Amino acid sequence: DLFWVAILMIICSFMGLPWYVAATVISIAHIDSLKMETETSAPGEQPKFLGVREQRVTGVIVFILTGVSVFMAPILKFIPMPVLYGVFLYMGVASLNGVQFMDRLKLLLMPLKHQPDFIYLRHVPLRRVHLFTFLQVVCLALLWILKSTVAAIIFPVMV
Repeated sequence: DLFWVAILMIICSFMGLPWYVAATVISIAHIDSLKMETETSAPGEQPKFLGVREQRVTGVIVFILTGVSVFMAPILKFIPMPVLYGVFLYMGVASLNGVQFMDRLKLLLMPLKHQPDFIYLRHVPLRRVHLFTFLQVVCLALLWILKSTVAAIIFPVMV
């Protein structure tokens, strides 16, 4: 997958097309969809991670659809912006489930007896987990502030 993404990024760079960025909501959902897990038989049993399905079709299709969307611009301009904002908001909120940062933010507000059994809570004290989460929130706030200033051009370097 990474090899084809690199090749397609080179081609897109030469053609002036947008890059396929691995940090987008679509990529997170794509990686999650390729995950193979065991079938659970007992109620409450957590599925075990088996591996990842290997395929290269998605990256190629994304680039083809990106290229086709250039030619569909006269049609796409009729889609109202609130509809697009709603679709992207839904995709963003739907992909937050299972992201470790969001799970750790929930832990900040959760009583100790209701906390799920995360693997990192077995090996790291809860205070350290909260300290790391706080540090990430501060970094996120700094990036947000940076993005809102004239220095936003260096935002990708900071990420």
